Amino acid sequence: MKVITEAGEETIEVEVTSDDRKGRVIIPHGFGLVYDGVKFGANVNRLDKNTNRDQFGTPVHRYVPCRVEAV
Repeated sequence: MKVITEAGEETIEVEVTSDDRKGRVIIPHGFGLVYDGVKFGANVNRLDKNTNRDQFGTPVHRYVPCRVEAV
């Protein structure tokens, strides 16, 4: 699936469950990994605007509106 936000997009593998609220996308924080030319995971920093920060300057990754599309 492709996750698209105002700041960017990432293509990720997904699992659909009923473990959380309907309409919520949960992506583990991290920078993704490229190993032997294969990409694993997503860089969530690419999905959030660099101006979306708290009072201390820390990026706010927790609540970013997105759209999900099939690839």
